[in-house]
Amino acid sequence: MKTVLLLRHAKASRDDPELADHDRPLTDRGRRDSRRVGRLMKDEGLVPDWWISSTAARARQTAELVATIVADPELVHHDRSFYLARPDAYIPVLRALPDEINSVIVVGHNPGLEDLVAFLTGHDEHLPTAALVVLTFPDKTWQRIGRPGSAELVSTWRPKELD
Repeated sequence: MKTVLLLRHAKASRDDPELADHDRPLTDRGRRDSRRVGRLMKDEGLVPDWWISSTAARARQTAELVATIVADPELVHHDRSFYLARPDAYIPVLRALPDEINSVIVVGHNPGLEDLVAFLTGHDEHLPTAALVVLTFPDKTWQRIGRPGSAELVSTWRPKELD
């Protein structure tokens, strides 16, 4: 079985209109929510074998803050194709993972992550900033990941629901 955690980046700043979208940093709330998600993952035993984040500043910062609590921020890999990606951008990256890896976390953006959840599970999930979804696949190889309706939606956490 393979496990995919999908994490939408936390709340990003819009304070500087001159700043490119790709470069927008997290707000104080975004940093706080990222740490909350990290504590949740640690408490739930959700420690991914592999970490992949969009290259956008808000996604990188989210991934690194969560990883600081759960594992090590040095484990986070960055993939430019995840910036504002559609579902079809994520699937080839997941399929290319070595089979020794059993779990991965992907930090990305909406609407792509919501669309990916719907495609893989057949369920629509609202994913506000810093929302975390856990999907499982019955497959033993990553090469089969990505068929419509092939994933089980195990859990969804939203920051406002966390203590």
